[in-house]
Amino acid sequence: MICKNCPVSVECLEYAMAHDEQYGIWGGYTERERRRLKRIRRKMGRK
Repeated sequence: MICKNCPVSVECLEYAMAHDEQYGIWGGYTERERRRLKRIRRKMGRK
């Protein structure tokens, strides 16, 4: 996995989540994984 050793993968994922990026791999997560993570975060009261 390319993102595994990336020093900014967390920041990359947070950027994608904050800007509703719909395409591509961001922070090591696919579009589907980010949607799932977003639903989980909403249930937990996080953005």
